[in-house]
Amino acid sequence: MKKWKRCSFEIEGAASLGPKRPVLPASDAARAARRNFIKAPMPFLLLGCMIVAACTTGCEKKATPAAPPEVAKPVNIDSLRAKADSGEAQAQADLGAAYAKGEGVKQSYTEAAKWYLKAAEQGNPSAQNALGELYEAGQGVGKNSYDEAAKWYRRAADQGFASAQYNLAALYVMGNGVPRSNADAAKWYIQAAEGGNKLAQYNVGMRYYEGNILAKDPVEAYKWLTLAAAQGVEDAAKAKTDLKSQMKRQDISEAENRVRNFVVRKTISPGH
Repeated sequence: MKKWKRCSFEIEGAASLGPKRPVLPASDAARAARRNFIKAPMPFLLLGCMIVAACTTGCEKKATPAAPPEVAKPVNIDSLRAKADSGEAQAQADLGAAYAKGEGVKQSYTEAAKWYLKAAEQGNPSAQNALGELYEAGQGVGKNSYDEAAKWYRRAADQGFASAQYNLAALYVMGNGVPRSNADAAKWYIQAAEGGNKLAQYNVGMRYYEGNILAKDPVEAYKWLTLAAAQGVEDAAKAKTDLKSQMKRQDISEAENRVRNFVVRKTISPGH
């Protein structure tokens, strides 16, 4: 029975994928810290990791604050607020991000959630994803709610927003806010990976490597680990090196050919 660990490490200096509390981390390493699924034997796991006994589940660190959409710097808050007040969805999402990060305004998760909600209700996927993360973390929205998190992740995921697809997959692994389902987890992880999400690519690669949720497939594992490593995921590069030493030359050649032919699935603009 394979056991997986949850870890409180950051894959790279920028956040899967920024700054730490009380300021929200940038998008990617925050989610890596709470949702990355690493095989237990890896020597690079840090202290503080907890073993999860379920063989088909990854484990997740308690949700951290949402990773807001990037706000242009410097940001003119007065101009941004005027646009947001007029009902412009992307301006509302950006103002929510400004409050979440404390850029140009006093940091406030409550204000961030208010503006994210306005944008999310207009269908803005980055705001939907950020709002889902606030609900999962219980920041600015009262206590955490996996049901609300899943609702907003799904709305963004259905629009092709890769970060939300990755977040939704993690909920399916644990059965938080949705029924536990390996099939749904695999579907959303793969869609996120195809959309270029580097943590999803790493996650899919490791699952193909270990045969956890996805059937063991060294060629596919090598492909996804290579793609994640190319985006700076150091653990993916280490796993790839380990895997390569176990593969036949023709399988490595096929995997590298798949990497060359990989095209990131086009996703929607965060502002639409």
